[in-house]
Order: sequence, then C-alpha cells, then structure tokens
Amino acid sequence: MKNLIFLVAIFFALGKSQAQTIGLFTNNASTDGYVLFAPNFANTTYLIDKCGYQVHSWVGTRNPGQAVYLLEDGTLLRTGRVNNTTINGGG
Repeated sequence: MKNLIFLVAIFFALGKSQAQTIGLFTNNASTDGYVLFAPNFANTTYLIDKCGYQVHSWVGTRNPGQAVYLLEDGTLLRTGRVNNTTINGGG
C-alpha cells in the first residue's frame, strides 16, 4: 500500500512539474484581433495574434513606461521609462 501511495504521489508531482509556465495560456476565440504588449525591463514591444504567434516587434531605446498604442497608420506610440529615483514608472 505504501508503494502505491508513493507512486501516485510521484505521478502527481511529475505532472505538476510539467505544467506550462510560458506562452499562451488561454485563447478566447470569440474575440478577433491582436495583443500589443511591452514587457517591463525589456526594450522590445510585441504584437501577437490570438494564437500567440508574433506578428511584429519593435525595439526601442528605453524600457517601457505604462502604456503602448498602435496608431491607425501603423505607428507605434510607447511611453519610455527614465532613470528617476523618486518616481518608478513611465509616462
């Protein structure tokens, strides 16, 4: 009995360690469009489709602030973080 419990515990532990940790976790097929995001502490902004595939990326000279927009003409508008010891954010 102890061996069976041990094997079941190992099985569940291995299953948990194989869980997805990066990538697309949920795909809401009821919405169309893309996802635009700029990860903190990275100077690249990404445009991905709803399946998680990269459509385009832009490399900037600064880490992102708190907002990123894709304008109608295809221009990327992104705030940039500046070195400031008083305020920790972009704008």
